[in-house]
Amino acid sequence: MDDATKAVAESKARITELEATVATMVSKRMGRDTTPEDVFAAYPHIEKEIEEEIENHQWHKDVN
Repeated sequence: MDDATKAVAESKARITELEATVATMVSKRMGRDTTPEDVFAAYPHIEKEIEEEIENHQWHKDVN
């Protein structure tokens, strides 16, 4: 019984974590009307990376 109680508690904690992750993903979802400013606000590290790539003329750096 103790193992089951522990498993339930761990599952509830994991559910809470996953719900928070989903909420973050939904809030940062991009769409047709998303502007570059929206992307930079949601993912601040991207703006710096893009600026460095432009400055270094790395036009196809992430193209497969």
